[in-house]
Amino acid sequence: MGIGISCLVLSSGRIFLQAVNASVICLTCGAEGIWYKTKNLDWQHSLAKPVNVKDATGAGDAYWAGFISGWYKKLNIDDCVKIGIETAALRLTGEI
Repeated sequence: MGIGISCLVLSSGRIFLQAVNASVICLTCGAEGIWYKTKNLDWQHSLAKPVNVKDATGAGDAYWAGFISGWYKKLNIDDCVKIGIETAALRLTGEI
């Protein structure tokens, strides 16, 4: 997995989070994307959008702002994740 999160750390994180009683769990992994699950859906992975990073400050906050905006609109989990990824990409490229 390159210089990013190791398979062991990712696996451990997913095992730990599996026991959390939450309707949605997202494990953000930077350039490696997002792992997410719901009570009724096993772990899914969505790739990060490849971008030329100008500044990573606030990219995680931007992801959550996008995700939550979709969540409040009652969009499905896949769409919420996509909006979060798009919003983070805008922040990374300096567009927001």
